[in-house]
Amino acid sequence: ARDVARWRASLDSAHIPAHHRPLLANAVRELDRAEACAEANTAFTRAAIDNFVHNPYAPEHLRVPKEEVERWSKEAETFRAAKDDVDKVRYVLKNAYRDWSSDGAVERDAVYGLIFDALRAKFNVNVDVGSPDGEAPRVLAPGCGLGRLVFELARQGYDVQGNEFSYFMLFFSSFMLNATRDVGEFGIHPFMHARSNHRRMEDAWRETRVPDVVPGDVTFPPGASMSMAAGDFTAVYGTTAERGQWDAVVTAYFIDTAHNVCEYLECVANCLRTGGVWVNFGPLLYHWEEYHDEVSVELSLDDVIAAAESFGLRVEKCEFHDAMYTSDERSFHKTTYTCAFIVAVKE
Repeated sequence: ARDVARWRASLDSAHIPAHHRPLLANAVRELDRAEACAEANTAFTRAAIDNFVHNPYAPEHLRVPKEEVERWSKEAETFRAAKDDVDKVRYVLKNAYRDWSSDGAVERDAVYGLIFDALRAKFNVNVDVGSPDGEAPRVLAPGCGLGRLVFELARQGYDVQGNEFSYFMLFFSSFMLNATRDVGEFGIHPFMHARSNHRRMEDAWRETRVPDVVPGDVTFPPGASMSMAAGDFTAVYGTTAERGQWDAVVTAYFIDTAHNVCEYLECVANCLRTGGVWVNFGPLLYHWEEYHDEVSVELSLDDVIAAAESFGLRVEKCEFHDAMYTSDERSFHKTTYTCAFIVAVKE
């Protein structure tokens, strides 16, 4: 709503000559559609918040006190979110599109297929009957975002644990995985905030429905399960208690989120049992590179592989695949990443 008000103000600016105003009439009319899109996005985020606030099944220590709910309600009308938080919610909307809509399947399926094939080559798991001995291989998926990869790995027959540090991702992944009830329950508009590079404005306003599958309606193969753990990857899994506890670690669009990628690689090696497999897919778009007050170690892929092997991760495969991430296929501006698909075995 804040953006729509700003767009209206720009189109109504006194700096716009009078003879230009008729040319802007359609753009002004389009803003009514923008407001409807913003309301739909708000309904989605509000449903997630209400589920958290009013969840009767939440443990006592996680329940929101009644007085806090009342205070939030009173402040809601005047509350102004910080820009960083607004950007994070927009990112959640794009990730919901990618992870939990049929429209986003084209992005995720190509990546997931490679990951599933790599794991299938190492483990005798059947998606229909599970693991032959009833003990599903344990797979760790750090940086799992909104949780779709974790869910799909469990559907493949693995005992999977997702790990995520972002509160926003944890909040909305819990909602998508545990609280959605119907396919297409929510209509969201993930690309409405981008005003540039549209052929038609209806491309910006277009709706996508989430979720495309209800996790609670799915039965996993025997032995398979899924769980989530919150916290920093190295803090949670770089301990002696986690040493050698995992059969596989799957990192998708993750290792470049590290302040020090070597620390992530060492933690992957710590988690894996001897003979366990590390499967990676993603670019090297180091997230902290532009933050001058933060530590950021940016290595080339050759140096990443050398570091991985120094920790006992013998690289068996390194391929390159082009992929997009939360990209608007109708936009004039699309970013395609050349991603490294790595399969390595812990020696």
